[in-house]
Amino acid sequence: MEKGSQVDIILLDFAKAFDKVPHQRLLHKLEYYGVNAKTKNWIQSFLQNRQQRVIIEGAASEQAPVLSGVPQGTVLGPLLFLTYINDMPEMVKSSETKLFADDSLLFRTINNQADSVLLQNDLTSLQDWEDKWQMSFNAKKCQVIRITPKNRPPLPTTYKLHGQTLDTVDASKYLGVTISNNLTWDRHIDNTIGKGNKTLGFIRRNLKDCTKPVKSAAYTSMVRPTMEYASSVWDPTNRKKIGNLEKVQKRAARFVFNNYTDRTPGCVTKMVESLKWEKLEERRKYNRLCMLYKIKNGLIDIDSHQYIQANDSRTRGKDRLYQERTSSEAFGNSFFPKTIRDWNQLPANTTPANTVEGFRSALKAHPDSN
Repeated sequence: MEKGSQVDIILLDFAKAFDKVPHQRLLHKLEYYGVNAKTKNWIQSFLQNRQQRVIIEGAASEQAPVLSGVPQGTVLGPLLFLTYINDMPEMVKSSETKLFADDSLLFRTINNQADSVLLQNDLTSLQDWEDKWQMSFNAKKCQVIRITPKNRPPLPTTYKLHGQTLDTVDASKYLGVTISNNLTWDRHIDNTIGKGNKTLGFIRRNLKDCTKPVKSAAYTSMVRPTMEYASSVWDPTNRKKIGNLEKVQKRAARFVFNNYTDRTPGCVTKMVESLKWEKLEERRKYNRLCMLYKIKNGLIDIDSHQYIQANDSRTRGKDRLYQERTSSEAFGNSFFPKTIRDWNQLPANTTPANTVEGFRSALKAHPDSN
C-alpha cells in the first residue's frame, strides 16, 4: 500500500476445520517433523479411542468412535491443527500465505492482470493440497478483500475455488479484528464500542446492587479487555473515535458510582480519576510502546528490520529510531510509524531498560510520556 499498489487478500475458511483432521495422517506428519516416539504415542492416545454421542432432552444416541478431528477447547488442539496444515504454503509458488490455526490468508500484490492470474493459480494449487490431505475449504465462506490506494482505481478480478466465485467484501474479520479494504479501522472501532457497551449493559443489569469494588472489578475484567483487544493494531488518531471509546469507560464510572444524573462539567472525569482508571488512550499508547520494546529486543518473533532502524544522528540519542517518511495516511498511522514517533519522544533514560519489567517501570515513572 505504501508503494501505491493493490493487494488482493483471500481469506480461507476450512469446512469443519478441527473436526476433519485425519488422525493417522496427522501422526504421520508429527513423525515427519521429528516428534519423538514417546511424545507421538502420547498424542495418539490423546486423539484416539474417543467416543461421542448426541443427547437431546435427556435422550441419548448410541456412542460412536471419533475417527478424525482434534479436540476443541484444548491447548493442544490448535497446535495440532496448525501442524497439520503447516505444509500448505509449499503449494503456493507466487503469492504469500499466513497461517494461524483455522484462520488462513492467501495474498499478493496486484499490479496487472497477470498478477491476478498468478494468485488464482496458487488458489487452485491449494485444491491439490485439499485432496491429498482430506481437508476442504468452504468456498461459500471464503472471501476476497481488495485493498487499493485512494488515487488508483482497483483492478477488478474474480477468484474461484471449486468452480465457485468467491465473494468480494469491503470488510471481514480476521483473528478477531475487522479489516476494511481502505485499511482504516473505523468499522472495527465501532464494533468494539458496540461490544463494550453490550457487555457493560450486561453487568449493569446483573450487578446493579453490588458494591463499588465489585462493579469496578467487573468493568476492568469483562469490559475493558474487549475494548483493548489487539488495540496496538487499530489504536485511532481521530479524536472523535478516541472520544467515543472513552465514553464507554465514562458510562462504566457512572455505573460504579450509581450516578446517572449529575451533569456537572467534569464530574465523570473525577469519577474515573477516583477509581484510578487510566484513560483508554493512554493505556493503548503504553501497550504499543511495550510491544515495540519487545519487538526491538527480539522478544517477539516479527520480521521488523524494514521498520526498526537505529537513527544515525548522534544528537538525537543513541536509542532513537529512524522515522521513515510515509506517503499514505493508512501506513503513517499504522503500528510501526506511529509507535516509533512515540518512542522517540520518550525520555532518554527510558528506552535503554534491560528488561520488559524495567521498561514498564520507566514508562510508569514518566506518565506524561505515555
